[in-house]
Amino acid sequence: MTKENQRSTLEKMNSVIRSYSTRITGFQFVTIMALLLGIVLAIALRYCLLDFKSLDYYASLKPWYNVIKDQGFSVFSTDFSTYNPPYLYLLYLIGRFFPGIPVIIAVKLPALISDFI
Repeated sequence: MTKENQRSTLEKMNSVIRSYSTRITGFQFVTIMALLLGIVLAIALRYCLLDFKSLDYYASLKPWYNVIKDQGFSVFSTDFSTYNPPYLYLLYLIGRFFPGIPVIIAVKLPALISDFI
């Protein structure tokens, strides 16, 4: 292969690479940065409010979690709660697989995860 053929081949390859590569425009960069800033602020806000305990926590969530953790899966055959079963099942899984987690984090964990899905 001569130098001219090599140069021609390299130029063709560069042309193909340039045609497939994408460049971030100013608008796209601003959009990406705004999205990242929003995610960081959302995480920071959730972290700051992680220890907040509402009346609902004391009246319902904490007792439900403690009953689920103490009695296990058999508690679902009783009328210990009138809340949505999938959330209660998630509380059961959290209590089962992460027994040392603080109650406030355990009851907030399903919502914290689902906020970012």
